[in-house]
Amino acid sequence: MTELPIVYLDSCFFVALFNNEKGRAETCLGVLEDVKDGKVQAVISTAVIAETRNPPGSKADSGLLFDHAFFRKISLDISIAHKARGLLEAVPGIKGLDAVHLATAVDSKALWFFTYDDKILQKNGQADFQSLEIITPSFPWRRQPSLPGVGSGDPEKR
Repeated sequence: MTELPIVYLDSCFFVALFNNEKGRAETCLGVLEDVKDGKVQAVISTAVIAETRNPPGSKADSGLLFDHAFFRKISLDISIAHKARGLLEAVPGIKGLDAVHLATAVDSKALWFFTYDDKILQKNGQADFQSLEIITPSFPWRRQPSLPGVGSGDPEKR
C-alpha cells in the first residue's frame, strides 16, 4: 500500500477557515475535503488547538473539527521541543510556536507546510527546511503524476 503524502496545517489555515476569510476559506475547505477523501494526510500539532478559537459571535464550536480522526495530531513532546529550540537558534525571524509547528512538520515528514503567515512563507527553500515546501494552502498533491493505469491524466479530475 502506498503511503499518502503528508501536509502540515498551520494555525493560520484554521484561522482563515474559522473566520471565513474571502479567497482563503474556500481553499481550506477544499483541502479538508481531500484529506477526508483520503487523497492526502493532514498533520497538526496540538498547539494548533490552543492557538485557534471561534470567531467572535460564532454559535458553533469550531474546535470540534480537531476531534476528527482524519487529522494526525502530534503533541509537543521533549523531542519536538528540542528540535523547535534548535530552529529558534538556527533560523532568524521565527518565534516559539512557529518553531514548534515547523519542527512538527519536519519531524512528521510532511512534504508541504500550509500557512498564510508571510514570515514563515519567507523561510521556504532555506537549508533547515529542504524537505518541506512552505506554501499557502493549495493542492500540490493533485499535480503529482498518477501511477500508470491508475486514475485520470488530468490532475484537476483526481
